[in-house]
Formats: sequence, C-alpha cells, structure tokens
Amino acid sequence: MKKEFVSRISLVILALLLFSQVLALEQPSTGFEGDDVEAIENITEGIPIDPETGKIHWGKLETLKTNAEVKIDIINAWIAENAQWLGLIFGMIPEISWLFFINFYIMLFLIAHLVLNLPKYFSFFPNDYVARTIGLAIFVPLLVFKVIFMAASAFTHILIIVWNVILPWGIAIALIIALLVVIFGVYFLIASPKIAMTLIKTFVKDKVKEAAAKQLRNQKTLDLAAQALRKTSQ
Repeated sequence: MKKEFVSRISLVILALLLFSQVLALEQPSTGFEGDDVEAIENITEGIPIDPETGKIHWGKLETLKTNAEVKIDIINAWIAENAQWLGLIFGMIPEISWLFFINFYIMLFLIAHLVLNLPKYFSFFPNDYVARTIGLAIFVPLLVFKVIFMAASAFTHILIIVWNVILPWGIAIALIIALLVVIFGVYFLIASPKIAMTLIKTFVKDKVKEAAAKQLRNQKTLDLAAQALRKTSQ
C-alpha cells in the first residue's frame, strides 16, 4: 500500500511540474513589465493598422501629431476661445504658426516704414506729424480690410510650395550640377595641357597674322609716300 501511495504522489507531482512548464511556455517573458508594457500598448494603439491586411496605413500615419503639435493646438484653441479681441489688433486671431509670424512681421514692417519713417522718404510734407498721420491713415485700412492678412496668407502658401516642391527639386538639381562640375573639372584637369597648347597656338597665330597685316599696311603706306615724293621731284 505504501509503495502504491508513494507512486501515486510521484505521478501527481510530475503532472504538476509538467503543467507548470506548459503554462510557462504559453506565457513567454517579453522583457517588459508593468508600466513599460502599458506604454508600448498605448503607442501601438496610435498606429493605423488595417485589421484585414495587418499593414500600416502610411497616409494616415502622416496625420498623427507629436506631443509638441498637440500642445500647440491646445494653446491655439485657448487663445481662439479667450482672446478673440486680439484679432482686431493683429488682423487675425494670434496663434503659434508661420502665418501669424509672417502677418506680424508685415505689420511691423509697415508701421516702421509707412508710419514712423515716412517723413524720411518724402520731404514734401509740412512736418513729421502730418506725414505719420497720413501713413497711419493708409495703414489702418490695410489692417481692417485684411489686406495684410491676405498678403501673409499668399506668402505662406508660397513658402509651402517652395519647401515641399521647389526645394526638393532644387536639391536634386544642385546635386546634378555638382556632379557635372566634378566630371567636367576632372576632364579639364586631364585635358588642360592640350587645351592650353591649342589656345596658345591660336593666340600666337592671331598675333602673327595681325603683325603681318600691319606690316603690309605700313609697306603700302611707304610705297605710296615714295611714289608721291618721286612725282613731286620730277
């Protein structure tokens, strides 16, 4: 009886050990625990993956914003909600963007040159006060009727086109030009002695021809002078 009991206990212990090994295999260790796993899950949830194909939608991935962009959107939303009256001063509601920066720069440029320094550009005004008043009278309609804002918007669109279209092509063209310069430079270094000799020979030939032509003209002049002297002596 004791032997049977011991053998049964041994079988139970062996079964438990095997079962624990199976559980260990089903739950492999990833090397991440606790907050690390949660952080990774939060990151992967933001990736636009097609549930059918399992592939990433790269077009949608470009629309994802960084933490800095999210904070900028929060600040811009707060300003738009609580400081709309600033739009009367700047011609647009202030925000953290290139559009507002360019709009503000154009405003400062016009204030500096159209209002404050207008007397320096035109001397026919009776005094500085009148000149600056006229400059201010021109500046205010530009601000009120959104002319400055439209100019800033147009310039911003131009910058976007330059940055996204022209600049990449410009870099490619610059690389091609640099490559051509290197190729022609190497060719010139190799062929420069021959080219130099050809140029020297051409230059010398031209000088020789010019000297011969000049000598011929001088000879003709002397001959004519000699003939004239003979006629006069006769």
